[in-house]
Amino acid sequence: MHQTALDYLYRDAANFKAHATVRLSGTLTPAEIAEVFARCDSGTYFVPEQLRLPALQPALHAFSQGATAADHALHELVAIRPATAADRRAKLVCSTTLLLARLRAVNFWNPLASAATADL
Repeated sequence: MHQTALDYLYRDAANFKAHATVRLSGTLTPAEIAEVFARCDSGTYFVPEQLRLPALQPALHAFSQGATAADHALHELVAIRPATAADRRAKLVCSTTLLLARLRAVNFWNPLASAATADL
């Protein structure tokens, strides 16, 4: 079974970063990968909760004892690539077909959709 890896990161306003890779069952064509990036704000930024992907702010909250004024909702899409054996530990979140459907349903990236920044 073919799988796809989606690499993304969260960078807060103080430039602290958290990285993640999730796995998707199935593959994407080059045109579909281009569409995913094109649908992101400025070709990069998205709110993962709107795609039902894990938010990465909590990884930084472990170091800051919770949310800070530097937090925001936007994450950066880094890469979409074929999954490798090393990606087997990454969480399998959905199929490529379902991710595309969720992405196509997004009209705008809503920072209020992020539960990780709700305390701010």
